[in-house]
Amino acid sequence: MSLRSSTGLFTILVLLLVTYAFAKFQGGFISWFIFYTYAPVAFLAVLQYFFGLSGVTVEREVSRERCVAGEALQVSLIVHNPYRLPLVYLVLADHLPAQLKARTSVKEIMVFPWFKRMFKVTYRIDELPRGRYQWQRVELKTGDWFGFVKCTKQVEARQTVVVYPRYQEIFSWPVVNDRNTGLGRARHVKKSEEMASVIGTREYVPGDRLARIHWKASAKSGGLKTKEFEHKLRRDVMLFLDREKQAYGDEEHPLFEWAISLTATLVRYTLKHHFACGLVSYGKTQTVLPLERAGEQLYRIFDHLAHIKADAAYPFIKTVLREVAHLPQGTTVVIVSPVLNKKMTMMLADLAYRKIQAEFFWIKGGREMTSAEKDALSVLNREGIPVYPITSPLFPSHLSRSELNASLVQ
Repeated sequence: MSLRSSTGLFTILVLLLVTYAFAKFQGGFISWFIFYTYAPVAFLAVLQYFFGLSGVTVEREVSRERCVAGEALQVSLIVHNPYRLPLVYLVLADHLPAQLKARTSVKEIMVFPWFKRMFKVTYRIDELPRGRYQWQRVELKTGDWFGFVKCTKQVEARQTVVVYPRYQEIFSWPVVNDRNTGLGRARHVKKSEEMASVIGTREYVPGDRLARIHWKASAKSGGLKTKEFEHKLRRDVMLFLDREKQAYGDEEHPLFEWAISLTATLVRYTLKHHFACGLVSYGKTQTVLPLERAGEQLYRIFDHLAHIKADAAYPFIKTVLREVAHLPQGTTVVIVSPVLNKKMTMMLADLAYRKIQAEFFWIKGGREMTSAEKDALSVLNREGIPVYPITSPLFPSHLSRSELNASLVQ
């Protein structure tokens, strides 16, 4: 779409008629010299008016389509001018997504291409925030030497960049380590069952391996019985991210960014050690990414974490109780939330009573603890539920399972 100012064109034509009339009636070298000097300028200005940005196209290139929060992004605009009509100047205004406008000092770029058929301009966006960003168009502005003619054109140049949450390197986390072989690994299932203790029997189901049949119990009951093992070694991890708006008070609260970053860190560490990982994330839409170990799982979870907000109206505790019933036996439940109150404590204690291994990452921030929170920590400590208070955006590189820091419960 091109826009032109007709006022400038009218001024140029009037000046051309004035110089011609002056030369015709005045005569002499000076008057005709003025006319012949101005005529080509007027002619080029008229061409600029009608054809100045005709056929001009713009391509956008970015240094990376997938980035991590905090990184810088380099954006290049490649302009193609297929016709040799000179562009005295060209102003490019890239329509940035609203969240990125404050991240760059470049609002408009002016260049003087003249007869160049192709040229490139580049600008930089620093400290990318987490999110999914879409560029739609570029606005071009040009004109003649004297500013009589001004042309504006908007060119479609769509581009999408996904900025993943910032993650950190952690070197140990007791829930995922080399000693936990995990029943989820197909190549270690047999070994894990041998190491686990038999806690009972159940009716035989077609598909059960013969090695799992309990022959003594089968002989006594007169029917086939299958051994049930105590799943001590499974360390598949399902993370529950608290997105309840009431917990943060704002959809883009800083503590929510901490929670996102921590979740990304735990997911990356878990998958890096070849354990299955999944994510439950209830917001305006209810998302459950089931347990997977494949390399694509990291990108699936990171793509989801890139754009979500704290916009859930559904209570987080109900989310956990609703989804935990569908998890495979032996899965470790990891809760990431800024809320530590009586309801959260009762829910975690209920999981422990149901023999569900749970760990709680409390996004505490820098505020002082209330007496109610100290009481809740004491209860979780007695129940043996690991709690990791997150007091800064820099997480510990070694996540310790030591029950609780003594200073937190005093």
